[in-house]
Amino acid sequence: MSNSNYMYFVDFEKFGIRSDGTEARATTDGWIAALKEAVELGYHTVYVPEGLYLIDAVSTVGSLPEYGGGLMFPSNIEVIFHERALFMVAPNSSTGYACFNLENVENVTLRGGTIIGDRYEHDYVTDGVPDNRKTHEWGHGIHIRGCRNITVENATVMNCTGDNIWVPAKGMMNWEGSTYIPSEGITIRKCILIRGRRNNLATNGCLGMNVDDCDFIEAGGDTIGPAFGIDLEGFAENSIKYDHPYEINITNCRFKRNGKGALNINVTGKVHATNNFSDDVFSYGFSTDSTISNNTITNETGIDKPYGIDSIRKSSSETGNRTIITGNQIRGFATGICARGVGVIVSQNYLEDISSVGINPYLSEDVMVANNTINSDCLHVWVRNSVDVKVGNNKGKGAENYYGIKVEDSSDVVVNDNKHVAKGGIQVARSTNVRIKDNDLTLIGNGNGISWDKTSQVKLVKSNWISGAVAAAISGYADAYSTIISYNILEDCKYLIAIYLNGGAHHMLKGNDIMFRRGANGGYGVQLVNTTQARLISNDVRTMDGCTLHASYDSTGSTYTKYAYNTYIGKINLGQADTENYNTKLD
Repeated sequence: MSNSNYMYFVDFEKFGIRSDGTEARATTDGWIAALKEAVELGYHTVYVPEGLYLIDAVSTVGSLPEYGGGLMFPSNIEVIFHERALFMVAPNSSTGYACFNLENVENVTLRGGTIIGDRYEHDYVTDGVPDNRKTHEWGHGIHIRGCRNITVENATVMNCTGDNIWVPAKGMMNWEGSTYIPSEGITIRKCILIRGRRNNLATNGCLGMNVDDCDFIEAGGDTIGPAFGIDLEGFAENSIKYDHPYEINITNCRFKRNGKGALNINVTGKVHATNNFSDDVFSYGFSTDSTISNNTITNETGIDKPYGIDSIRKSSSETGNRTIITGNQIRGFATGICARGVGVIVSQNYLEDISSVGINPYLSEDVMVANNTINSDCLHVWVRNSVDVKVGNNKGKGAENYYGIKVEDSSDVVVNDNKHVAKGGIQVARSTNVRIKDNDLTLIGNGNGISWDKTSQVKLVKSNWISGAVAAAISGYADAYSTIISYNILEDCKYLIAIYLNGGAHHMLKGNDIMFRRGANGGYGVQLVNTTQARLISNDVRTMDGCTLHASYDSTGSTYTKYAYNTYIGKINLGQADTENYNTKLD
């Protein structure tokens, strides 16, 4: 085929290229020479016809065998591959290689074609190999190192011993004697990446990469890791960055059966993962300024998987994660979202078929969990070992065997305006400065509506609606801290006690509306034990089924309780030095 004014057609005979899967060295050298000539003659587009091209991908000139070998592409070229143009890595025993190699070039577009690595034919020899290279995890289908403005489109890359596509920087940041050149303006679009032994796609140093409408299938499957569909793997230590991918968009992709997860955003900045479909975990790792939004993350494999969205913590080199997780649909995991780190927003996500925990702020600080829906028999929200957390306007149902919300070993937590249908409502343990207000809790099991232990500081329990409690609707052991319990509506209480408060001093119970529907006589609206100087003001206790109570208020086990303006049925059982004023019996 003759050349046109726009398209360069390679003369196989002239360059010694074989299209029958033989003569790897001659074919590799021929392609390099042909691409070079095309650019020198002023052509910017080269056509590659159907054929099987065997490539010698191992470098003999670079400092590592993956540097400087394989089919080297020049700058300022577009290569269009026939859909049945197949490039195969010649089987080898090298610890690294690159079939297509782009190093320090710019303005290159590769469209179409298939690259097959030698994963299943490779000789993983270890004798005489340095310890840090014995894993043979550096064999790449496409290697883009220190380049600018590169596009890979409609390519299939599979079965490489390392990453199917690897996009590193050249050199390292903050390393004496090294010049850091990140790969910039990289686009990977409509590609299919299959069975990369290490990962399907990975980068440790880029500035601007768009990954769109690609398929990532079956990464890993060997003893080495990380085994992700996409691995964004920057590196920092002792607050110093050495490799750091920045400004990455991952959109409209599909992740299936990747060994250890779909997407790992680790020591990376400014990543948006949006509108993807996945059957496994997305993790924001140590990353900063990342957004995970509008993804469908669904485990339908029948294999127990721990997380839909996971994390690690704040990087030592950053002040916070500043991560937004929003609009995702997550189904079929043990934990839906584990939000670690500093500065995280988890909002408007829908979680279903979660078996353990819906949303788990853990080892976290400055976190908001808001406007999420959890439809599962699981603990809907678990705040654990965290500081400065707000849990608000979430909706959960189906937790027949779990509480709606738990707060444990945490401080400065606000739980407000949540609606949960669960075994129990809100449970607090070993936590301080917790405020619980305006929640709607429908209880379908034997848990308390709101409860806390004697080491916890629950400052405010206000304006909550608790329905159907078969244990105490509100139960607090308040030895160490005084509390305020005010304006709560406790409907259809079935237990003997609606509000139980044990220990401590100077508690305020005000404006609570307590309604029993036990179907039997007996019980107490409020019972105080081992308290002193508590105040009960403007509370109301009544039954809704005509049954009677032992007493509406009972403080016989406490001292110096003050009652004023309360309404009640039956009687008030006073303790030592208690006083009452302006209370009204309404039998």
